Amino acid sequence: MSNLLKFAKVQKNEDFISRVSAAMLIQARYLDATDADLSVPAQQLVEYVQANPMVPVPDMVLTAAVNGTVVSKVNIALGVADATEVPDTDIEYVVGAEWSNVAARVFPPA
Repeated sequence: MSNLLKFAKVQKNEDFISRVSAAMLIQARYLDATDADLSVPAQQLVEYVQANPMVPVPDMVLTAAVNGTVVSKVNIALGVADATEVPDTDIEYVVGAEWSNVAARVFPPA
C-alpha cells in the first residue's frame, strides 16, 4: 500500500483528527501543569489548545499523519483510511516530540 495514499487519506479521517486533538489537549495540560520552560510559540500553542479544546490544529494532524511509525499502522480499505491500529502512545509521542516545531509554524515569532 502506498504511504502517500495513506498520508493523504488519514489526515482527513475524523477519528484520527480527534485522537490527535485529544493528545494535544493532554500535552497542553501536562506542559501547563509542569511549568515547562517553553518558547513563546510553544506557550501560545499550550494556551490556544486549552482555550479551544478538541479544535483540530491542522499542522499537528499533518505532522502525525506523515510520521513513519504512525503511517505504517494505517490501513486503507475501500478507499478509506483506518487508523484504529495506531496506538494512542504513538500519536502522543509525535505530539510531544513535535510540539515546539508545530508551535513555531502555527505561531511564528514576530
